[in-house]
Amino acid sequence: GPGHVRMQEEEEEEAATARAGQQVQLAPWSFPALSTRGWMLIVLGAVLCTFLAPALSAFALFQLEVAVCLTLTSTGPILSLPLSFLLHRHPVTLRSFVGSLLAVAGVAIFVNE
Repeated sequence: GPGHVRMQEEEEEEAATARAGQQVQLAPWSFPALSTRGWMLIVLGAVLCTFLAPALSAFALFQLEVAVCLTLTSTGPILSLPLSFLLHRHPVTLRSFVGSLLAVAGVAIFVNE
């Protein structure tokens, strides 16, 4: 039918755009073409971030004093500095390092009073 012809025309247009070296705009409802390993990493990340991390944080709240638990969970900025350097090659500046230390120190002072 006419819808099928239109889809073929859109696919041909996307192929021509890709051949011309231009970036192809994906439809919002389409999924990127990933390998099985890529999709498994996405699923693993989703499970770790949405289930495992909050569950372990809740478990830690029951096992540790609240002040200690909150201080440990506030170390995220310090832990993200080496990761951002290793994964994205973002330089660790003195400003970002001192800011991370101040954030953790502020939480430690606040919860230990």
